[in-house]
Amino acid sequence: MLDPFLGIGTTLIAARDLGRNAVGFDLNQEYIDFIKKRLTQLAIDYENTKQVAICDDAINIPKYLTEETISLCVTSPPLC
Repeated sequence: MLDPFLGIGTTLIAARDLGRNAVGFDLNQEYIDFIKKRLTQLAIDYENTKQVAICDDAINIPKYLTEETISLCVTSPPLC
């Protein structure tokens, strides 16, 4: 799973609950720190999956991931 606008990281939590790998990007380091802490506080540990939060602009995703490595991208439009 890929979440290009991670925010508080609900996508990474859901991916972990489903036993899926996931990566999320956000520009705000506070959100990245929040989700990393949140992931460590979960009672269930899925050893075979990995959830990664990266502080960077989503435009730079190709610098981190190679083509055809993502099977699902989750996003929502920004509120106006």
